[in-house]
Amino acid sequence: MPPQNPIQCNQTGCILYNSYGIWDDRKTCHVATTVYPTTEEELRLAVAKANKNKLKVKFVSKFSHTIPKMACPTAWNEKAVLISTQRYNSSIVVDVANLAVTVDAGVGLRPLIDRVEEEGLSLVAATYWEGVSIGGAVSTGAHGSSWWGKGGAIHDHVIGVRLIVAGDVVNGFKRSITLNFTNDNGIEDEFIEHAKRYEFGDIQWYPSRYAAVYRYDDRVPLNTSGDGAFDFIGFRPTLAVIPDTVRASGYPVIGHQGKMQTSGSCLYSTKTDKDSACVWDPRIKGLFFYESSAILPATTFANFIRDVKKLRDMSPENFCGVDMYDGFLMRFISKSDAYLGQPEDSVVVDFNYYRADEASTPRLNEDVREEVEQMAFIKYSGKPHWAKNRKLDFVGVQEKYPNFSKFVGAKNVLDPDNMFSSKWSDEVLLGQAGKVKEDGCALEGQCICSEDRHCSPGNGYFCRRGLVYKEARVCRYSGFGFITP
Repeated sequence: MPPQNPIQCNQTGCILYNSYGIWDDRKTCHVATTVYPTTEEELRLAVAKANKNKLKVKFVSKFSHTIPKMACPTAWNEKAVLISTQRYNSSIVVDVANLAVTVDAGVGLRPLIDRVEEEGLSLVAATYWEGVSIGGAVSTGAHGSSWWGKGGAIHDHVIGVRLIVAGDVVNGFKRSITLNFTNDNGIEDEFIEHAKRYEFGDIQWYPSRYAAVYRYDDRVPLNTSGDGAFDFIGFRPTLAVIPDTVRASGYPVIGHQGKMQTSGSCLYSTKTDKDSACVWDPRIKGLFFYESSAILPATTFANFIRDVKKLRDMSPENFCGVDMYDGFLMRFISKSDAYLGQPEDSVVVDFNYYRADEASTPRLNEDVREEVEQMAFIKYSGKPHWAKNRKLDFVGVQEKYPNFSKFVGAKNVLDPDNMFSSKWSDEVLLGQAGKVKEDGCALEGQCICSEDRHCSPGNGYFCRRGLVYKEARVCRYSGFGFITP
């Protein structure tokens, strides 16, 4: 059962959902109408009509994966329109001679990869999850993992933008991947050498198990023997069973770039088969979680790891919840001249953790996750991924980018009437994120607690200092009160 259309309309208007079915603030995103252009001219006319009628506008692709509400154009009292690129996805023009490809903004990553590889070429930079459009991937800073060449961020491979996106491609190649399962001793001293040595390497860290998985991942010639595919287990259909006959039996596994870099087989399952849905699909009450994604300078990342290890060593079992959701994924993106790019080579660390069905329900060991989150984004000034994270992770983002004022200036020139702005983007760009504090707001990452009422005192969760990062303020269970299971 593939994901449903994120836009659901009736006679009264439309509602925009993300792929998890609930936004970070749990409030519904209502819009007046949705248009589905199929050509560049139709797209231009849709924007012109919205501008004439003073409507707020946001673009949405076939799959909506933003966790924060950046895709929602409006609050309840504003008129707005969604422009879906779902049907604006037909054009993929490959320029073999100049190693470039030009695509419609709504083209999905998988069709682009397949088309490029038909010409014997490869797309160097791509996300691990293939359920994204090219326009969405570029505009949110989506990335793979690499410090080599132009790096792992997709936007740094763009060579031109109109209402279309042009991407950087190279002569075709395959990938050779070996996974090394080992302990986490010295991980803080080894990640830089690992990133420099392996073009597409990453590291998966499981703190509670004192374990790490190093991905040795390099390009090899196209004529190298092997036709492997990396179908990440988290992106497979819920009950997918992989027969032993098609599983890799040893390392390295070699396969085409497009099959090894990105995956998402749950996107293509049968429409009526609920057992084949993506694991987070709200229609099957699947996994419900937060995803924190912080971008830290390589020069300070070792100290971040050391702090997390100190916190882990106090009570390793408190990290079991994070490790159940694949631990800490470390990927690498290069220094960039983009206004919202990274001023130096950086490490992206992602970690997922349980989110309760009810906003008022505290989580087991949530103080540990909150302390790590505040270490990453406050102590070490981590920058947030624009399509992930909770609201508090965007606090102070204006000071974290040397060229932030240039970005705002360019935005004001290109969108002088703020047609493409929203309540969410205004809060982030104007520094208002996380300043409104209500009872229980820290449980959902809408604020950092400063009073007990921001946590859940009725359930025994009170606002306390961090254990390692003393400046952190977290909701910690203090040993009394009733805990909702």
